[in-house]
Amino acid sequence: MTASSFSSIKLSPEVQAFLRHWLNFHRVLWILTLVSFFIAWNRGLALLYGLFALLVALLLISYLMPRWQLRNIGVTRSFTGHFTAGQPGRITYMLASGGARYHVEISELLAFAEQREQHHFFSRISGRTSCTLQFNCLHRGCYPLQDIQLLSAYPFGIVKFHKSIETEAVEILVFPKVVELSRIPTPVVADATTWGEVLIPQQGGRDEFAAVREYRHGDELGRIHWPVSARYQNLVVKEYEQTDRPAMLVVLDGHQRFNVGQGHRSTFEYAVTIAASMIRFASREGMPCFLVSHTDHLHELTIEAYCGDFHTLYEALARLNCEGRHPYQAVVEQAHRRFPQAHLITTFRLDTELSRPTLSPHVTQIDLEMDVESFRSAEPPGTTTEPRRECNRLIWRICANQKLENLFHET
Repeated sequence: MTASSFSSIKLSPEVQAFLRHWLNFHRVLWILTLVSFFIAWNRGLALLYGLFALLVALLLISYLMPRWQLRNIGVTRSFTGHFTAGQPGRITYMLASGGARYHVEISELLAFAEQREQHHFFSRISGRTSCTLQFNCLHRGCYPLQDIQLLSAYPFGIVKFHKSIETEAVEILVFPKVVELSRIPTPVVADATTWGEVLIPQQGGRDEFAAVREYRHGDELGRIHWPVSARYQNLVVKEYEQTDRPAMLVVLDGHQRFNVGQGHRSTFEYAVTIAASMIRFASREGMPCFLVSHTDHLHELTIEAYCGDFHTLYEALARLNCEGRHPYQAVVEQAHRRFPQAHLITTFRLDTELSRPTLSPHVTQIDLEMDVESFRSAEPPGTTTEPRRECNRLIWRICANQKLENLFHET
């Protein structure tokens, strides 16, 4: 058989998987060690006895030295702030050893990162050494961090020893992705027929000056009352009383059948991003907002107008799951009765569902319809479709990979 004939042989995937699992360098060395011993014992060749002793010494060093390198090493982790889906994150690790250590690798499983297994290799550790792992956050949610893994294959790289380091329990919150919207729909009148009466750049409304309060982080600089701030030598901002600004209610569908797609490309994750983006935009424009969702239990949250810090909103959305069983229509109708002051009600549904909640005729429903096929397909189109209107219900179709920043652009 020629060399080209050997190269043309293709092994089945099962055989390749078997060989990758069972055939590695240190197993080959063990086989070679046993073969040399039996040949030397059978033939009485001193050279093969010497080869056998050398292989045994090599294997013993490969098994013992990695364990010796990982002795008396302590590891702590630290991070500042929070993480946000779609943005980079960093975790800093501090290693402390009683002496010099060589070829040590630190590893941790981060379920929310784009690459779940994060690694960092140290050629030498002496005393206190730190490193920072940088990664891209992919999945929103709440994640407990597990124990840290230390690995070493010093000095020959034949056998890699793993050691688990117990650390203090840490909970990582990954906030949802938020996009910058340029507008959202406003309430419509029952007999309006043109889209020009529906979409406007800002929310409008009249505010009356009510009082002043101390400046809080995140307040707009335009609301600072400079004369009073100069008098008291401390920043204060103006408080306004809203007279005719609309309120918005956002009801997330937490039923398990609503979660179509995988990971961050699911209908529920898109709905969370849209909800966070709409509430942030509306609050900055002076609209009070209410968030309702029924997952494992009923969640309610109120965001005041002109809110300067949305940490509470993002944290609540980070903890939501899509494992509920309560009918969504009932949740919407209950939320409508719970917050009758809401002029806008934002709802979510799959395009395969035709039923609608029963709402009062004086409210405007922003009906966000999820294109199920685009979320199920491997290569979704990411196209934007024209909105449509049925009386006081405004319908937008949401596709996977769609640019949500352009969701409510004027048509």
